[in-house]
Amino acid sequence: MNVELIQHDDLNATIKVSIAPADYIPEYEKTIKDYAKKMNVPGFRPGQAPKSMVEKRFGDSMLSDTLNVLLDKAVTAQLKEKELDILGKPLENENAPKFQSFAKDIEYNFMIDLGLSPKFEVNLGELGGMEIIKIDINQKMLDDETKQLQRRFGKNDQVEKAADNDLVYVTLTELDEKGEVLEGGVTKATSIGLEFVKHEPTKQQLLEAKVGEDFVVNIFNLFNDDIAEMHHALDIPEAAVNDLNKNFKANISQIYHMELAAFDQELWDKVFGPGSCDSAESFYEKLKLDLEGYYNSQGRHLFEHALVDKVIETNQLPLPETFLKRWMQREFPDEYNSETIDGKFENEKVGLRWQLIKEKIQKDHDIKVEPEEVKNYMMNEMRMSLVRSGMGNIEMFEGYIQQAVEKSMTEQDKYYSAHQKVMGDKVTRKLGELVTTIETILPPDTFFDTIKKHNEEHHKH
Repeated sequence: MNVELIQHDDLNATIKVSIAPADYIPEYEKTIKDYAKKMNVPGFRPGQAPKSMVEKRFGDSMLSDTLNVLLDKAVTAQLKEKELDILGKPLENENAPKFQSFAKDIEYNFMIDLGLSPKFEVNLGELGGMEIIKIDINQKMLDDETKQLQRRFGKNDQVEKAADNDLVYVTLTELDEKGEVLEGGVTKATSIGLEFVKHEPTKQQLLEAKVGEDFVVNIFNLFNDDIAEMHHALDIPEAAVNDLNKNFKANISQIYHMELAAFDQELWDKVFGPGSCDSAESFYEKLKLDLEGYYNSQGRHLFEHALVDKVIETNQLPLPETFLKRWMQREFPDEYNSETIDGKFENEKVGLRWQLIKEKIQKDHDIKVEPEEVKNYMMNEMRMSLVRSGMGNIEMFEGYIQQAVEKSMTEQDKYYSAHQKVMGDKVTRKLGELVTTIETILPPDTFFDTIKKHNEEHHKH
C-alpha cells in the first residue's frame, strides 16, 4: 500500500492512498469465507454455501467495505505519523474517481482532503488592562434580600389575583422573530417573585394577567438581565442566555400570596443553620458576604466574557474555510446548504477560533480536569437548582443529590457536557491570570446597569 501526503498550504492537505490487489485480496477472501460460513442457503447445509454464490451476491459490497477499512487505517496512521491536527473530518476529494463496480485485479487510488489546524501562539500583548467590576452592597439590597428570605420561609395561600409581593408560577416559552413558538426553543415552568421584577411595565403585565391566559414578555426584563438567575430559572447553560430571543410567551398557572416569616432567630437558623447567627447584625454580615459572592461572580462572568471576546478579536486565526464549509454541508445538510453556509459560517468561525485558543491554553499550561471536579460541579449545579426552586434547607436533599449525580456521571453525554464546562472555566480562569486586571467597585444601580448594557450589546450580535 502506498500512502502519500500532499501539502497544498499550511491549512490544506490531501492524502493519496493506493491500494494494490496484494493489499486487499487476503482480507477480502477472508471476509467472503467468514460470511459463507454464516449463510443459510436452500439446498446447502448451514454454513456450506458456495463461495462463488456469496461472491456473486455480495462481492461488490464486501470489497468496498474491505477497501474502506484499509483506507481508514491508512489515513489514521498517516495523521499519527505526521502528527497532523485536523479540523472537522477527512473528506473524499471532489475530483477523486467514483467506483460503480469493483474488480479484484486492479489498483484503487483514493484522494482524501484534510483541513489542518493553524499553528499559533496565543497573543495577549495587545489586551491592556481588563476591568473586573464588583458590587458595593448597600442596606437596601440587604433589606430586599431579607424580605425574599422571609417570603421563602413564610406561609402562602393560593389566590386568583396577583399583588406586588406575590409569587407567580409561570410557564415560559421562547418565540421566534415572527412571534411564533420557536422550534427547539426553551420552554420552562418557573416561579417569579413580583417584588423583585424591577422593570415596571413587565411587572404590570404580571399583575394584570389572568391565570391561564397567554401574554408576551421580554425575558431579559423579567429577570432583570441577571444571567445567573436566567441560567437557573430556565435550566440552560449561562453561555446560552445571551443567545435567547428576547420575547417569550408566558402563561400563569398559579399565584400565591405570601405571609412573611418573622425576622427572628428562627428565620436566621433556617437561612444559615442553627447557631450561625445570634443577632440582626451578624445575620446581615453573613448575608452581605453571600450577596457579594453571588453578584461578584456575575462581574467575573462579564469580565471573562469580555476577555474571551477580546482574545478572539486579537487572535484572528486563519482557518481552512473552503474545506470547513464543504465538511459542514456534508455533515449537517439540514442546517447548512449553499444558500446559508456563508452567513452561518461567520458565526461558526468565532466559536471555532475560541475552541482552538482554549485547547492551546489547556495544552500550554497542562490544565486537566479530574472526575472529582466534574462530580463537584454537578452537585453544586443541582444544589443551586434546588435553592432557586425555593428549597430552604437543601442539606436534607444531599442523599438525593448524591444519587442523581452518581447516575449522571455514568451517562456519557452528561459527563462530557459537565467536563467541558469545568475545563472551559479553568481555561478562562487561567487566561484571566495571564492578563492585567483593574478592579472597580460599583454601587448596585451602576453595577446592574453595566451588566444589562453588556447583555444587550451581546444579544445584538
